[in-house]
Amino acid sequence: MLKVVASAEYDGEIEWFSPDYTPPIFNIRVGRSRSEPTAVWRVEPPRATLAESSLLDVYVHRSDGSLRDIEFSGIRKDWIEFVDDDFRFLSEGVKGVPIVDTMLWEDTGQQMRKGAPWPRVIERMPLRLFVGKDACSLQIGEATESSKVVAFDRFRLGLDRDRNLGRIDVIGLSPEKIRDIRQYRESPPGGIPPTKPGLLRLLRWETGMLLRRLRWTWLLNRSG
Repeated sequence: MLKVVASAEYDGEIEWFSPDYTPPIFNIRVGRSRSEPTAVWRVEPPRATLAESSLLDVYVHRSDGSLRDIEFSGIRKDWIEFVDDDFRFLSEGVKGVPIVDTMLWEDTGQQMRKGAPWPRVIERMPLRLFVGKDACSLQIGEATESSKVVAFDRFRLGLDRDRNLGRIDVIGLSPEKIRDIRQYRESPPGGIPPTKPGLLRLLRWETGMLLRRLRWTWLLNRSG
């Protein structure tokens, strides 16, 4: 699991935040751009599937373990649930940029020193998305109560008693984004949204996925 051991001062900067893809996705870079090697913690579904796969990537700076990117690339439709006002989204919490324990990569034999291969740890756990009127909550693995919350911009990271990342809440989502998630949830099997009127959203998502794959290849080659 990804353990948060501290938090750095948050200067209020989000380099970019892209919440507009379908299937539901948020893609964020925290703070000012820093050109340095990264490590990635990836969550994939317990069993690999060809369609409607779920994928979460969390990138950290290898020098100090500070959070750099969070990419939530997709989720199976039957792991999306719409909730009412009784669902409690995370509160403000402690403002700051999470610092994670980089021993996660060292323990698997991955080297974090400069010039080493790009470290990546993959864990297989279910991802569940709970959607409210203007917020969503991505829960990672088995549901546990959050003992601490780290907050920056519209994001709330919930940590369990051992300070492991257990959920990511995003508040202040637009009605259009909530509508897109609902349309994706109700779309036919196979993950293709209805072509009327959703063709533009489908093309935008496919373009976004292609750009992310190209970015992944570029980062891998740069860090190798």
